[in-house]
Amino acid sequence: MARVNNWQLGREMAYWYPENRPQKQFAAVFDINKCIACQTCTLACKTTWTSGKGQEYMLWNNVESKPYGFYPLAWDLKLLQMLGGSDWVKG
Repeated sequence: MARVNNWQLGREMAYWYPENRPQKQFAAVFDINKCIACQTCTLACKTTWTSGKGQEYMLWNNVESKPYGFYPLAWDLKLLQMLGGSDWVKG
């Protein structure tokens, strides 16, 4: 068994396959107004990206159904800072 670094546990551990870190990340954006919660996007993502040797145990797909929140970490706060402040209009 290969020794790989588990960054979540902060230590090395034994694993069936040698460590293989990706050089890029993939993201997809869908129109949530048309979403019927069928999870087809989840299945398509898992089928596409976990077909390689040693990747059958990867379950990392997040389907977020809100335009704010915690994944990726504080992305909405960074976006709001880039957009700047807003003013309330009395109406």
